[in-house]
Parts: sequence; structure tokens; C-alpha cells
Amino acid sequence: MNSDQLQDWLINLNERWKNDAKVALKDADHERVQLTHETHKTRYLINYLSCNYTDVDLVQPVVALLLSCYYRGGYFSF
Repeated sequence: MNSDQLQDWLINLNERWKNDAKVALKDADHERVQLTHETHKTRYLINYLSCNYTDVDLVQPVVALLLSCYYRGGYFSF
């Protein structure tokens, strides 16, 4: 996967998580299935970041999108 594909996947994952958040709170098995489904792409993301960590132009957009997803999810709200 390249940077654009990873960014598209993260955007889709964030949108799906928002829609499924209420279901996930009620059903732990649903959450487990969702996490298992995304395992392979998460490994691609980790490999991409670890292989390209020295090239800021490749990694910066992906990291910015990750932080954006966390921020929109309310994880950095104090």
C-alpha cells in the first residue's frame, strides 16, 4: 500500500468506527470482528511507517491523519 491508499483506508476506518461506535458498546463480539478484519491493513500501516520513517514527506501525511482521527474521536479532549 502506498501513502494515498493508507490515507483512504484510515478515512474509511474512521467513518466506519463512528457509525459502529454505538453497536460496539453493546456488543463486544462485534468489536472483536472489526478489529480482526483490519489486522492485515494495520500491519501494512506499521510496516509503511517503520520502513519510511526517515522520509518526512511520505510519513507526515499518514501521521497527521492518524492524529486527526484520534482528535475527532475525542481521545485528546481534556
